[in-house]
Amino acid sequence: MKNNLFTTLCALAAFVLMAPLSHAQISLPVDFEAAIDYELVDFGGNSSSLIADPDDASNTVVQSIRTLGAECFAGTTVANASGFTSPIPFAPGETFMNVRVWSPAAGVSVKLKVEKFDDPTISVETDELTTVAGGWETLVYDFSNESPGTAAINFANTYNKASIFFDFQCPGPPSTTEDTYLWDDLTFGDIPDDVEVTLDPVGSTVIPFTGGSISYSVSLTNTTDATKIVSARIDAILPSGGSFGPVQGPQTVPIPAGATRGPITFTSNVPGLAPQGTYTLILAVSMGGEQIASDSFTFEKEGEPSTIDLPITFDDGIDYELVDFGGNSSSIVADPAGRGGNMVVQSIRTLGAECFAGTTVANASGFANPIPFAPGETSMSVRVWSPAAGISVKLKVEKFDDPTISVETDELTTVAGAWETLVYDFSNESPGTAPLNFASTYNKASIFFDFQCPGPPSKTEDTYFWDDLEFVGAGTAAPQTAAARALTVDAAYPNPFSRSATIPFAVEAATDVQLVVYDVMGREVAVLVDGTVEAGQHEARFDGQDLASGLYVWKLTAGDQAKTGSLTLVR
Repeated sequence: MKNNLFTTLCALAAFVLMAPLSHAQISLPVDFEAAIDYELVDFGGNSSSLIADPDDASNTVVQSIRTLGAECFAGTTVANASGFTSPIPFAPGETFMNVRVWSPAAGVSVKLKVEKFDDPTISVETDELTTVAGGWETLVYDFSNESPGTAAINFANTYNKASIFFDFQCPGPPSTTEDTYLWDDLTFGDIPDDVEVTLDPVGSTVIPFTGGSISYSVSLTNTTDATKIVSARIDAILPSGGSFGPVQGPQTVPIPAGATRGPITFTSNVPGLAPQGTYTLILAVSMGGEQIASDSFTFEKEGEPSTIDLPITFDDGIDYELVDFGGNSSSIVADPAGRGGNMVVQSIRTLGAECFAGTTVANASGFANPIPFAPGETSMSVRVWSPAAGISVKLKVEKFDDPTISVETDELTTVAGAWETLVYDFSNESPGTAPLNFASTYNKASIFFDFQCPGPPSKTEDTYFWDDLEFVGAGTAAPQTAAARALTVDAAYPNPFSRSATIPFAVEAATDVQLVVYDVMGREVAVLVDGTVEAGQHEARFDGQDLASGLYVWKLTAGDQAKTGSLTLVR
């Protein structure tokens, strides 16, 4: 029977620590050595207690007995009542935990589950098998590899308690035996000891202006007498800080005792838009992203970068890389409105032009810098002249060397035979087209006058003008059309704030207003106003008491106008 081995072991460890327990909070790593209440709670037929390690009387571990008749889901929770002091710091590429276990048999399924201590609907779980019978081993769990049919890890969620399930066998009948397991040292991000790393470049590490790739050969040597399981990841750190990585990884790498794994080749594409300079290549071999090895490479730009950048006024006398398609014919001309020295683009939609006729700026090399879209900062504007009101004008932005990455939206002209400024919100994409993706690069633009697809070729020849293409960011005032002046926003206060902040705004007439707050990842955290408000001054209060410190972005929409701003929460 599995349990025979424990007769002697339990005789050596047949006492429970009797020191009085404090109610201090429980933090990772959990080693069960402190005289505190670890809030151990059994369920499904488990019976757990703190005992001395049968192999080391100075060490305290948890003994979990899966009793006769225990349910298939029998297990034990730690930090059940109040949760860990701090949430488990899961992040992309940092999804590992480990626990040291003693099992009477190899091949036993051991599930580890983490959840929000006061909300059981927020959880993630994963499984490993024991490989040793009657001895201690460390099981490493990757929560990005969730148990089939269970919730995936969500980095926006809080996970701050854990449960362990020995011989998890659901669906299945109650246990027909009584089996004893031991566990200890529940840890996040612990780096395996005694793993030697070599990092060698493969080929050139000089990258041209247009971009390229770098490859590194990685070898890992386990100098211990036990199998180690590590996570390997590479990041390239820019000269100014930050990263365009992870370059590759994480990769889970098991290394037998005394063995070497590798060479493993890591490769990354370096974008041509990355700044020139010397980069540091970081190899993180861990379960928590700590550096073990590093090298450097130089990113050299060959040729001159693009000089076309926002705002675009067409007054600089450079090649704006204007390209017509579908029957447009464009050129840079003097402003027909007579503004002295002002140059604009004249785009003629010729007789027979296709429904999609338009003109691109920065077609060949893109803008010098990508359009800086961010949560709450998704607008651009362009000044246009149209022979008629009610003309549909589409604005499309895309990655100059990858037409599959694009976003487009539409506005209507409101005046005939005069200049006006159209403001485009790219978070409101054209129906049936790709939504804005803040992780993508957008660095060229196209404008389509009288966009009428699907539709027949044009039966007339019409002339349009356009100028002053620019990004409307949080610190940039939107062009003041009459409608825009109907919405005003004063500075939010206090800013920074520690508990709550007030956002004052005014509308000239009763209108539908929505005021939404987002975090820096673009996730909605609060809706402060959503409905019709009367003309006059208003204030909206943003309560940040339950939110983490950091930058938050608000977006106020009234009718067809929108304004954005930022707030800093400081604890």
